[in-house]
Amino acid sequence: TPTRDASGYRAYSEADVAKLRRVKSLLDQGYQIAEVISLLDEPPVLKQSTESLRKELQKRLLDLDRAGANALQPATDRLGLQERLDEIYLPILCEVGELWVQGKITIGHEHFVSAYLREEMVMMMHNIDQGPLKGPRAVCAGFPSEPHELGLLSVALRLAIEGHRITYLGADLPAADLVAVLQEKPAE
Repeated sequence: TPTRDASGYRAYSEADVAKLRRVKSLLDQGYQIAEVISLLDEPPVLKQSTESLRKELQKRLLDLDRAGANALQPATDRLGLQERLDEIYLPILCEVGELWVQGKITIGHEHFVSAYLREEMVMMMHNIDQGPLKGPRAVCAGFPSEPHELGLLSVALRLAIEGHRITYLGADLPAADLVAVLQEKPAE
């Protein structure tokens, strides 16, 4: 809601103008209004509260407490997509990987956390419909014999958030199949 100046004209803050520019940019990239709304960052969350949310989610996941992790979903959903990815999900994945390497948690714990966060990242991709219909097309695929997918999925999300239309093929894709897909629908 803009304020009014002495003459009665609307006065927008720099934050308002930045948000309007972001809306215009996303619309120009082909996003629909509903998609734009889901991509816009909510009012900034204090770094400390984002950090405490990340720590609490990580604790609940390491306790194998899916219901407890799900209970944090409303707080996580208030974050923008990029912030959710960069401030919550990827740091948890990195720290949990380190805990596993150090022998402080089991591979079962690491798999539980990874599976939960993979589901959340896939839902993010689903919610933004893999990017705008008119965005430049990007094909995301993993190397043959590489079963790890979360890095690939995070790159696909970043590209979609930035306006690319993603064709997500997943991990461990044989090279010949990737070539066939690219011949059928080349990336831009």
